[in-house]
Amino acid sequence: LLGARRETVQTTSASTTSSSSLRRLSISDGRWLRSGGSSSVAMEHRRMLVTVGLDTGDVEHYYAGVPAGDRCPLTRRFSLSGWYFEPDDVGVTTALSWSEDGSTLAVGWRKRGLALWSPTGAA
Repeated sequence: LLGARRETVQTTSASTTSSSSLRRLSISDGRWLRSGGSSSVAMEHRRMLVTVGLDTGDVEHYYAGVPAGDRCPLTRRFSLSGWYFEPDDVGVTTALSWSEDGSTLAVGWRKRGLALWSPTGAA
């Protein structure tokens, strides 16, 4: 869930800081990405992409520009299996970071390896 935790939390409106401006967020205020197997996350705000690292070593992009409460569609999945690496070779995806201009995604794995990808998947 992007944007809200499962339990309700309080937030302050950007336009005012008085205590009367607090409201409770619910699950319907967030956006759903996936239900399990996630190990890391990074946001690329220009394209409204949420990148999720998986415990299989794969990486998924979700489009977050959907209405609150909706499930974010999966737009792309990156995998090292096409390069003859298996999850046991690299381990869990532990680090994700977008470059400042959003042109490159850096991915790191627990056991070994680092990759730089463009948003379209070119290495």
